[in-house]
Amino acid sequence: LGLCIKGNAKIKINFNEYELKPNTIFILIPSQVVYLIENSNDFLIESLYISFDFIIGLPISQDFNSAFNVKKHPCMSVPGDTMQNLLEYCTFIIKQYNRSKQPYRDSIIKGLIFALIVEFTAIYKNNTADRTLATTRQEELTNNFLKLLIDNHQKERSVAFYADKLCVTRKHLSSTVKQVTGRTVMD
Repeated sequence: LGLCIKGNAKIKINFNEYELKPNTIFILIPSQVVYLIENSNDFLIESLYISFDFIIGLPISQDFNSAFNVKKHPCMSVPGDTMQNLLEYCTFIIKQYNRSKQPYRDSIIKGLIFALIVEFTAIYKNNTADRTLATTRQEELTNNFLKLLIDNHQKERSVAFYADKLCVTRKHLSSTVKQVTGRTVMD
């Protein structure tokens, strides 16, 4: 979870370019390809990194998946008061994390992270209802490749394995990934 506090930057997330400026929130998930294009000297973000293992067991409703479509809308501008509210959540979560002698620290943090996720869900639900981003067949194939890669990268390193799973030739997979990401399958 990221909150742009000041300055600006341009980043690419899943092959789409986004501008980060003050009061922009963004969410990155492991299956996304992300890189920084440029940033101003005063660029400052507050970020919170949360592992999926830590989130397991949170009572996230079915509505969460449909409302919180971060793959299509990873960045969003919010009003200043909303940003301030999110910053307070992050600050309090970090404060609780640093309380190493608190016997219920993990439970407290899970509760706070759940509340923060619900806040982000509401923001995304209210702001993405009418927005859609078209996905080309090439982008869809590349996204499916990246999902497979996340799940299998420790065991499988051959292009043939991924091409077979995706029902395409190695050449087609390689050229598509290169065209969409600017990087080779092996990269």
